[in-house]
Amino acid sequence: MRKGGGYIAAFVGYLSQRLRTRKEILKDYPGDEALVDFLLAHDILIPADRHAAVSPRVVLPDAKDRKTDGMSAYFLLTQSCSFSCIYCSNGRETDRKNDNLTMPKEVAFRALDTFAARIRDDGRLEVVLFGGEPLLNWGLAKDGRLSFDRICSHIDQLVAAGISVSLRTTVTGMNEKQIPATTKLHKQIGGCGSAFVPVNIVNSDGEILPDALIPSVDRLCDSVQELHDCNEWELSRLFPFSSYTGNLAPGHRCVVGCGAPYGNTPVVDVNGDVYPCIYLVGMPAYHVGDIMDGTYPKTSVLQEMGDELHVDRRADCKGCNWRYLCGGGCPDQRLIVKGREEELTPRARAYRENLTCDYIRKFLTILLWEAAQTADADFRSELIPTDGPAPRDTRIC
Repeated sequence: MRKGGGYIAAFVGYLSQRLRTRKEILKDYPGDEALVDFLLAHDILIPADRHAAVSPRVVLPDAKDRKTDGMSAYFLLTQSCSFSCIYCSNGRETDRKNDNLTMPKEVAFRALDTFAARIRDDGRLEVVLFGGEPLLNWGLAKDGRLSFDRICSHIDQLVAAGISVSLRTTVTGMNEKQIPATTKLHKQIGGCGSAFVPVNIVNSDGEILPDALIPSVDRLCDSVQELHDCNEWELSRLFPFSSYTGNLAPGHRCVVGCGAPYGNTPVVDVNGDVYPCIYLVGMPAYHVGDIMDGTYPKTSVLQEMGDELHVDRRADCKGCNWRYLCGGGCPDQRLIVKGREEELTPRARAYRENLTCDYIRKFLTILLWEAAQTADADFRSELIPTDGPAPRDTRIC
């Protein structure tokens, strides 16, 4: 068999020398029609008449009129919190945690109507009740002393009512070695999936996290492999794998790392002000309008944000072969720290840089091997048994 990696690299190098017709390509590489079709499907090979359409800008249709297939809308039921997590990304000043703010029904219903109107008939609107501590606005836990046993009891009630509960853990330097044990606990207490989100090094008030709370990216990479190998969940139920699986689809071209610049993850605070991401609440530069006065959405803010984050514009991304798979990763570490990079400690700076690249590349590698093994298994299942020796194992390069 041909050495897959070297052969593909040589083939792509040949294509990059000058424009060629399909007939010319297949004359030089007879028998590789399927390979050409594959590269076209994945936008690795782009027809000449489409070159002008490949632009280093995020294309935003008119957000007031457009319909979208899906949206995750975050409702800050309250911006107060009964906990004092020292790694929290929501600063007390920008989130006004001490003001005992709660969202009125009028704001919640107006926001729900606004977002629902932007979803196609066959689309999906996911509403995330967030905070602060959202339960403080439900009268269910007024004393602010929710115990682990009480949380488990509430999960039991939700599961009994047919409501799926996914559990999320912020990964810090204090719990970075407990990730496999934590995902087993999530399943044990009734969860339907696990999410592990590395901590932000700066909160919305601009306070930089102490070095002791910053996890090791090497340790995070090891944990990703352990999560995969423990087989507690299908990958579709395990974040961050679930967030990137779709990026491997033929023809998909991920130019930014999340849906925020497209307006697909709006956050409504208690007053009706809207921000594109939960980590940007209270930051004036990312205010995209007000649900109550009709100024939402301000597409100019989203456009500027998307253009800044486009992987073909970013100096740290535009030369990377992985950029259209990861889209540059979660942009929050970049946006919140912007202009203050020199204030970061060496550990914080290394974490910010390596989390975007090494960590994401680790679970993308796992996903690519999963896809390759699935394709190999599908191919083998289609083989018609014949007399004679069994075929040798195929080595995927």
